[in-house]
Amino acid sequence: MENSQVQAFIHRDYPSRVMADYVLKKGVGSIVFEAEEALVLKVGQGSMFAVYADNMQAAQQCLPYVREAKFITAETEEMGHSFLETLENYQKLLTFYTYHYPHKEFIKVGEKARLAPARPEHLHIILENYAHITEEKAREDLQNGDILGAYVEGELAGFIGFHEEGSIGMLVVLPAYRRTGLGFQLEGAAINRQLSQGLPPYCQVRVDNEPSQQLQKKLGMIRCETPCLWMVKHGDA
Repeated sequence: MENSQVQAFIHRDYPSRVMADYVLKKGVGSIVFEAEEALVLKVGQGSMFAVYADNMQAAQQCLPYVREAKFITAETEEMGHSFLETLENYQKLLTFYTYHYPHKEFIKVGEKARLAPARPEHLHIILENYAHITEEKAREDLQNGDILGAYVEGELAGFIGFHEEGSIGMLVVLPAYRRTGLGFQLEGAAINRQLSQGLPPYCQVRVDNEPSQQLQKKLGMIRCETPCLWMVKHGDA
């Protein structure tokens, strides 16, 4: 497909395919398979693959291109369960709702805390309060200024970052500062950052995480009503 055709495919089912939009605009992934009704992306260093298809028949065309992936994200639960039945050595990881910020206006985040990049000396706080990041990745993100911190009276009160595929995530407000609006401030600032870079702000929220879903509504995010499914190769979970 030409680039215009790829974009037409992505926007045919938005925000379900917002990750594909982000990855291609940011240049943090590449197309490994494309057809009129299907698209497979390799994200980052190549351990993650994302599969999008208009129907299950088109989805089946994508299988040969993801058999060596560590992680696979399937556009829909139905697609994901079909893959789990076909692919050997994979297991369901999690199911997420995808949220996308569709507006052009920046979010007014307020001044409850001073926002600035988290610093290398905060590494232990991040690792102690967020389990789904390696020490190597946390160090890299801190060095690049990709973890935003909220500071209250000079102390780190919370932080937020960005996953490899561009989704806003790892939102943590430390216990002493919860229910003060810092979550809204941090995620609003993360959305504004992506807007300023010309990228589509989005996040993925576990289907059972009601507090986070309520936060997305307050921020003006819209939800794709069809959850996506992440799967992982056995031994890599």
